[in-house]
Amino acid sequence: MTETSSQAPLGGFGGWLPVVGISIVFGLIGVIANTYTYSQIFSDGTWEALTTPGTDVYNPLWAPVIIGQLIFNSALALAYICLICLCFTKHYLFPKVCIASMAVTLVYIPLRGWVGTFVDLINLCSTPKLQKSLLVLSQVLSFGSHICWFQKESKQLL
Repeated sequence: MTETSSQAPLGGFGGWLPVVGISIVFGLIGVIANTYTYSQIFSDGTWEALTTPGTDVYNPLWAPVIIGQLIFNSALALAYICLICLCFTKHYLFPKVCIASMAVTLVYIPLRGWVGTFVDLINLCSTPKLQKSLLVLSQVLSFGSHICWFQKESKQLL
């Protein structure tokens, strides 16, 4: 009996697998760049302004949100490193780990936006010194900032 193509053992690095591998590598680069940009909050005085009671932009949720984002970015970078190793060694666990990491990320993004609704970004918009920080923090709370703005505008209309 001859062996058909459906029974042939899988091998090689072809099809869509190189695209997935490249996207994981670029994803790791993006997470590292985002984490580096985000970590500058600690060196330019933004952390103190956001987390010190009595300042114009203080909110008790800033510290957990910022630290939570750094922890998630670190975990995501480790996941990408594991995924790169699994992908390029063609490990049998690669599809499961890849799908799990994507599912966690898809759950985390809206959750991050929802938490962002509790942090008042409106005050940051009116503080010129923290405009740069708003750009960095908008990566973390981009969805939440729009909701905060919408909620403020809708309350003023009522």
